[in-house]
Amino acid sequence: MPASAPRDEAADEVEALYEDAPCAHLVTLPDGLIVRVNRTFERWTGHDRADLVGRRRFQDLVTTGGRIYHETHLAPMLHLQGAVREIALDVRRADGTTVPVLLNAVLVRDGDGGPLRVRTSLVDCTERRQYETELRAARDREGVLRRHAERLQRLTGELARSHTMTSLRAAIVAQVADALDCDEAALALHDLDAPLPAPGAGDGDAVRVALVTDGHEIGAMEARLREGAFSDAERELVHAFAGPCAQALHRVRVLEELDARSRQLERLARTDVLTGLANRRALEEEVAALLRTPARGGTRPGVALVDLDRFKAVNDTHGHHAGDAVLSAVAAALRGCVDTTGAVGRWGGEEFLVAVPATTPEALAALAQRLRTAVSGARAIVDGAALAVTASVGAAVHDGGTLQDLLRRADAALYRAKDAGRDRATLAG
Repeated sequence: MPASAPRDEAADEVEALYEDAPCAHLVTLPDGLIVRVNRTFERWTGHDRADLVGRRRFQDLVTTGGRIYHETHLAPMLHLQGAVREIALDVRRADGTTVPVLLNAVLVRDGDGGPLRVRTSLVDCTERRQYETELRAARDREGVLRRHAERLQRLTGELARSHTMTSLRAAIVAQVADALDCDEAALALHDLDAPLPAPGAGDGDAVRVALVTDGHEIGAMEARLREGAFSDAERELVHAFAGPCAQALHRVRVLEELDARSRQLERLARTDVLTGLANRRALEEEVAALLRTPARGGTRPGVALVDLDRFKAVNDTHGHHAGDAVLSAVAAALRGCVDTTGAVGRWGGEEFLVAVPATTPEALAALAQRLRTAVSGARAIVDGAALAVTASVGAAVHDGGTLQDLLRRADAALYRAKDAGRDRATLAG
């Protein structure tokens, strides 16, 4: 059956998201050998992927201190914990200069738990690093700024510990209010909130600064005093807060967008695009989990394989678009036969699989009949005509064997139903 246009567009979108993401992405083997990089990494560093993939290790692209840290801390932590977050490194560009980054990495393991590859994301923190350098110089020049630096360090810690937009906004407001000992502090983002109100007569003193990242103003934060006035140093402190806050807001937004995309990709990887049901990969995992459920009250897990009868004739007679419509109608009918404790999905082609966590031979046989009846009652309207099919169903209750044993028994029952004339439901002995 030909792939649909939406699926092709989704694949193109996924590839474009990876290649031109706001973050640099690379995939390495456990020893650091690079096997894939995206275009963002090439643009940031000036390295060509042809000179990297299969030739260079990631730790060879960082500074000497970063390489030592990678070998003595980062790599061991990654293998022990499975992931590392917010690791600061300097990556060498092709021209010899460096770009400061924050590294996030996840270790992917094989089925036996052995290390398979490492997925790494790098966030450019040039502006943040530059700001921290300037802050240290200012602290050396003026003693009064030492207190500001401590406040900024506390803010940075709170920002680093905030991984959602809600917690980050709360941390920013709390840190501004605490640092200035003001009566009110507020934060507004242009795409989420109403603008901050203009101060009125008698409202006291206020200091408001724009939050800017990558040249774009994303919002504003403000501190207010009902009485008195902010000092110049306090005003400078609010402005000093703006950079890290804007960068943190941008960082969390990017990470949340990437996380949402990742969840979307995971859903796509586990979903049959045509029917919206779970695909074979997802079904195998769900059924395997059901088999691990302890038996209760004389019940055991069970599965039913539902195979549409003479489905090829639908495609040959009415076209593949009609076959797709029939599969979608059957999927909706089957979904209505299973409650939330069970699983239903497309096993492949015109075959579906239904699994329930706790059943008996009698109850499973009744379910198999309901599935058969649901299929025969499903209708797909194609070019004004109602198309219908029948199905043969083979069901089996788990007898303590493996998942493959259970599926083989259900498949054997299915073929007995086919041999008996189709449009039948058969329970494995």
